[in-house]
Amino acid sequence: MPGAGLPPLGFAGPPYHPAGVRPAGNDIPGRNKPAGGLWLAPVTRAPGGGITGTAWTRYCERNHHLHAGPQPGARLTLVPLRATARVAAVSGPGDFSALAADAGTVTNPPQSLAGAAGLDWEGVRRLADAVWLTSDGVASLGGFGDPFYWWDAETVIVLQPGVLAAPGCVLARPAPSRGRRGQPAYAPAEPQDPAAAAARGFTAGREPPPAPSPGRRGPGLAPEPGR
Repeated sequence: MPGAGLPPLGFAGPPYHPAGVRPAGNDIPGRNKPAGGLWLAPVTRAPGGGITGTAWTRYCERNHHLHAGPQPGARLTLVPLRATARVAAVSGPGDFSALAADAGTVTNPPQSLAGAAGLDWEGVRRLADAVWLTSDGVASLGGFGDPFYWWDAETVIVLQPGVLAAPGCVLARPAPSRGRRGQPAYAPAEPQDPAAAAARGFTAGREPPPAPSPGRRGPGLAPEPGR
């Protein structure tokens, strides 16, 4: 699928520069995540449309509340991919099997918690610029012994940094409001140039409505730098 079909994405970490992102490749044997690349997650929104974090920060709120991602003041950068980026969407076992057949697999050591075989990420990078593990993919492929064990939340891993468009605005996470349920919407971390913001398609930390996401049921991604 093309990058234009992705939902709005965020990087929950310090502001970054695309030039600092290196192409993804295989990590140590048994680790079912690529080395390198850029870890992103779909943004989450309040009923009024304001951005309240990402699928990953929501996971951290529930399972790793001391992690830096969900702390007040934490930064979140909106990260668009180029519309022509090649994205492999994984929503279930059939998608994984097809990707593994085309890209190849690596054998995991016997003690691996992610099954007997994992994706050859260098082979995946030849076929796709990014992989989107949807929430359905997390639910069906993220359990103990599954190939995406430890991913924990809906994720887009960018394998080829050349498909990253210019970073969007940088938002800051506010402190929870007393007596108010839910996470308040993030606010711009720095003054925004209205003309530049309008050119990027958002104002005051908002973006256009997200594109439909196949099977966005809930969170599911492990603490990864950023995301």
